[in-house]
Amino acid sequence: MAPQPQPQPHDAIIDKNYEVVRRQGAKVFAGTTDPTEAEEWLRNTEIVLDRIECTPEQKLRYAVSLFEKDALDWWETIPGSKNRPITLTWNDFLKEFADKYTPPVYRNRKKVEFLELKQNELSVAGYELQFVRLSKYAPEEVSTDELRRDRFERGLRLEIREKITIKPPSYGALLEAALRAEETSLERSSTEAKRKRLTGNLNPIPGQSGAVSFRGCGLQRGWYRGRGMGQTSRSPSVSSGRGGPNSIGFGGRQGPTRSFSGRSIPSCANCGMRHTGECWGAQPIVCYRCLLDKIIFLRI
Repeated sequence: MAPQPQPQPHDAIIDKNYEVVRRQGAKVFAGTTDPTEAEEWLRNTEIVLDRIECTPEQKLRYAVSLFEKDALDWWETIPGSKNRPITLTWNDFLKEFADKYTPPVYRNRKKVEFLELKQNELSVAGYELQFVRLSKYAPEEVSTDELRRDRFERGLRLEIREKITIKPPSYGALLEAALRAEETSLERSSTEAKRKRLTGNLNPIPGQSGAVSFRGCGLQRGWYRGRGMGQTSRSPSVSSGRGGPNSIGFGGRQGPTRSFSGRSIPSCANCGMRHTGECWGAQPIVCYRCLLDKIIFLRI
């Protein structure tokens, strides 16, 4: 009959698991003056210890095994920390650790921060992350799902709350409704921004040269044929060598000579056309009817 394997002593199992704890991601702790850093270490350590399914007694021994330098010096000053067998419990450890590294003044400050928490410029998801992170400092404020829901709702921006017309039955339902309301609000804002950019390019600015408002297209049928330009309803009454009044000839950069009060008008150095006054040949004018922002013609 084959010999039965002998069970390992309890202390041998503990010693073996010290290395397992480190391989699972637990970090050594040398002490700190930053409460946030201490909280992060404890949180990470608890996750690792829960992963390997430790008993409360084992949790205490493994956590203390990660102490070094200042942290170890501090722990050895705790009454009962050197007793063998150990008499302190895991809850004793949590209390002593909190009193040392996250003192009451820090926890009270975080509680006030939670009670005053508002969404403001945060996204709904960002606000929810802050809400969850700070809620542990005021557990009495979120002890039930209803209290958690109401507290979260009070911190939402007004524009989000106004879109939630029916009170959600739970915290989870409220969060989902707030996310949908935010998505709708963002879509509306994006549409409004696009509309303003478009109308901002089309609408004239009083007193600003080059800005013209057209109720219609302002261009007659067949306005562009080859190199010729048709009539426009706003053409100036300037007679040219070809055509009658209200006619503008566009026969290329060397257009017909035009006369104004008996004078010959020289070609414009900017657009190549013959006109008086300011040259608006490079000014883009957008048609209200077709909304094509690339329709550019010479305004003379």
